[in-house]
Amino acid sequence: MKTAFAWGVAILLLVSGAVAAEEPKKSGGRGGGKDATRSDPVGLQEAPRWYAATMAADEHGGFLVVHFWSRGSLLRSEAVIGGRKIVTIVNRERYIVVDAVLGKGVSIARSPEARALAVRQQRPFGNELDALLEEGGERIRSEQVGDQTVDVYRLTDYRGRRTLWVSQSEPPLPLRMETFDRETSTTGRVDYAGWRQNPVIPPGFFDPNPDWKLEEISYKQYRERIVLGPVGPAPVLYRNLLHGESTD
Repeated sequence: MKTAFAWGVAILLLVSGAVAAEEPKKSGGRGGGKDATRSDPVGLQEAPRWYAATMAADEHGGFLVVHFWSRGSLLRSEAVIGGRKIVTIVNRERYIVVDAVLGKGVSIARSPEARALAVRQQRPFGNELDALLEEGGERIRSEQVGDQTVDVYRLTDYRGRRTLWVSQSEPPLPLRMETFDRETSTTGRVDYAGWRQNPVIPPGFFDPNPDWKLEEISYKQYRERIVLGPVGPAPVLYRNLLHGESTD
């Protein structure tokens, strides 16, 4: 297991360095909506910045590679889903999902719970350890992975089992999450790699491209429409950033 873990992280390091972010276009335009779609630069210029890549895999051979960037509470992620480049941007007020190939997407108002949650989080992604501990997870051991010692945490409950490998750095960073779903008897795995603190991020990176055509909807409208079918070009991948801690 240790060898497979180290090998998987090494692969992700190569992947994370191979994909460049789409450079946002410079414009004074509204970017497909009102100023609610713009990131608020006040107080965020000196906020901590993070980058990491993840690869999620299931037991059927499916996988998804996602690249994350954040500055304070702002998030941008990029992934290829079904052959389409999907960009997600989350700012204080809006959760934006865009098909970057077609230049079309949806801008959804975030719930009050999601906005409140953002204030308490150190960054908008990579918070698995906090979530695990809040639900009663415990550290079960330390082990050697490659050239570093990592801590292993586990939570077992009625839903199944989650095992998390975390670096011993400060702050601790998630490296791998393995899950077992009791209801479906399925397993999954997410590997993190390429963690970088305070990478160079250009101005406007967390703003939607002004050429994108965005449909703006309220949180209530989203909840009403999602029960009838898909909303936007791709699913909401980070439910807590739209709904808050409760995603029911």
